[in-house]
Amino acid sequence: MSRNHQPDRQSSTEKEAILLNCYLDVLLIMGRQAAEICPSVGAGAQETTHRLRRRLAFESRPQDLDEAHDILHGTMRDFGRRAKEQSDERALEFVNLYSLASRTSALQAARDRSYLEQLRDVTRKLQDAAMCLDPEETRRRCEQTAITLTRITELFQDDSSMSQVQLRQELAGFEERRKVAEEASALDPLTGLFNREEVERRMRDALALGKQFCILKLGVHEFSGLSDRYGDQINDLLRKSAADKLSAQVRPRDILAQWDPNTFLLLFFDCSLAVAESRADQISMWLSGDYRLYLDDQIVHADVQLTAAATEVQPGEHPDKFVARAEALSPVVLTAVR
Repeated sequence: MSRNHQPDRQSSTEKEAILLNCYLDVLLIMGRQAAEICPSVGAGAQETTHRLRRRLAFESRPQDLDEAHDILHGTMRDFGRRAKEQSDERALEFVNLYSLASRTSALQAARDRSYLEQLRDVTRKLQDAAMCLDPEETRRRCEQTAITLTRITELFQDDSSMSQVQLRQELAGFEERRKVAEEASALDPLTGLFNREEVERRMRDALALGKQFCILKLGVHEFSGLSDRYGDQINDLLRKSAADKLSAQVRPRDILAQWDPNTFLLLFFDCSLAVAESRADQISMWLSGDYRLYLDDQIVHADVQLTAAATEVQPGEHPDKFVARAEALSPVVLTAVR
């Protein structure tokens, strides 16, 4: 009997492998498409789907798939909401821009009619002057008409300049908002982690939904003197290396962010403070030590230590207060040479 059922079990295993591979490909495609559709919002969704894909490729137990389903559902729902908000904002900007163009056109048309009427009046006065038989009276009328024409010309120039300045200012405002919307990103450009603005938004969203979570701050300290010798170049390498190592320690449901140049921030969901503090000690120990960095054409070794501090959300805590506590939370800064 067992021999008869062996092909069925093998077939079932093959089907599971095929389905898992399809699911992993779908995660990759969904993340890529989200980033292409709405880069400023989709970059965060792409990072989350890629983290899910890496984790499931490594381990795909039923509970892992269930967790991935919940994370993916929340991520795409958040992406859809934020992408719609941004689309609505752009649609409103288009309406406002169209309104500006309409108002400008109407104002210019009204201004042109006003000046044309004044020029017609000047023309009539010149014609009357030309019909006058008294040379002295003709000269006087021409002088008055010239003064009037000069005043109209000056008013027209001032009016045009003012209108152009106002129009340029309003258009500059539209252009600045467009650039901000296009350049905004949820990710830190160096490490690829969520940036501070994005993690603050996610903290506020979690608080609004009444989720229980802890935050963990990790400070990166370098004791080899490389920072003094190489400056920003070595600091960037350290940040990227530490971020890569730290990413492997974080569950897909949790959030890892670059809080500032030397500090990472983690959001641990469904986790007690005691567990978060224990996890902080583990991560600090695992990720501290010798870092092998490739600087141009040479290999340098950095002596790095990570220090951590953790806190948890208090029941009913106001988002602004919690964000302020997150700002004030500081890992122990070590100054002694190791």
